[in-house]
Amino acid sequence: MRMMARLGLCVTLLGGFSIPLYSQIAAPAPATTTAPAQVFPKLPPDQPSPRLRTNGPDGGWLRRHQTNVDLAKKGDIDVYFLGDSITDFWSNPSSRGPSQGRRVWDYYYAPIKAVNFGISADNIEHVLYRVMNGEFDGVHPKVVVLLIGTNNFGHSPETTPEEDAGGIKHLIDVMHEKSPQTKFLLLGIFPRADATATRNNLMPKIKATNALLAKMDDGKTIRFLDIGDKFLAADGTLPRDVMPDSLHPSEKGYRIWAQAMNPTLFEMLGMPVPAVMPDAPAPATAPVTR
Repeated sequence: MRMMARLGLCVTLLGGFSIPLYSQIAAPAPATTTAPAQVFPKLPPDQPSPRLRTNGPDGGWLRRHQTNVDLAKKGDIDVYFLGDSITDFWSNPSSRGPSQGRRVWDYYYAPIKAVNFGISADNIEHVLYRVMNGEFDGVHPKVVVLLIGTNNFGHSPETTPEEDAGGIKHLIDVMHEKSPQTKFLLLGIFPRADATATRNNLMPKIKATNALLAKMDDGKTIRFLDIGDKFLAADGTLPRDVMPDSLHPSEKGYRIWAQAMNPTLFEMLGMPVPAVMPDAPAPATAPVTR
C-alpha cells in the first residue's frame, strides 16, 4: 500500500504572509511529472522574500543565491553590481543569445574589481532577501551600482511607483547600514516596450518611479542617474538592435549603458574615465585616458 501523510507546512514571510510549502508528502512522483512552476505573487517590495514556485521556495534560485554568498565571502570587491536580468546579463557571452554584455564588462569593469550579483527575474523583495541573507555580509565595496524595480511592474502591473521606490529606498538603507562608507550609484529604471495587454502601459509608472528615485540623490552617499533616453531612437521608440526583446540590452545596448554611466561611476571611484571601447575585438583591459 502506498503510504501518504498530509502536512500543513508553510513559510511565513515578514509582514505575516504565509506561503504553503507542501500540502502532502507522498511517494516519489513519476519522472514525467512537470516541475513546479515559478510564481510571482504581489508581495511588498520592502519586505524580503525568496523566489517561489508553486510548491514553495525556488530551489534553483536558492542555489544561485548561495553561489553569490560564496562569491561575497571571497571579498576583494570594489564595484558591486546588483539587480535583475538586465544586470545579470553583463555576464553573457555572445554565444548566449542577443542579450550579451560580457565583452563590454571585460573591457570596462573586470579590471576595476567589479563583481556581478544580478539574478534574472528578481523583484526588489528578492534582492532584499539576498542582501539580508549573506550576499552583502562582510563586503565593503567602494560603489554599488543598483538597477532594480522593472520586474515588480512586469510581474505585478498593479504595483505603484510609491511601492517600487519605497522598496528600493529600504534596500539601500539596509545595505548602507551594513557598509556605511559605500556609495550607491542608483540607476533609473530602463525603458521597456511590452506587447502583452496587461503590461503595455508601464512607462508612465517607470517615469513616475524614476522621479521618486531622483529625490534620493544626496550628492554624497547616493547618486541617481537616469540614462533611459540614451537607448531610444529619435522618435522615442526602442530600437531592436539596442534591446532585441524591448527589455534586455544587446551588446550595443550594454555599450550605450557603459558609456553613459562611466563618467559618473569613475568619478565616484576617484578614477579617470577609460577610453571608449573600440568596435574591433577588445583588448584584455581598457586603456586609461590620463
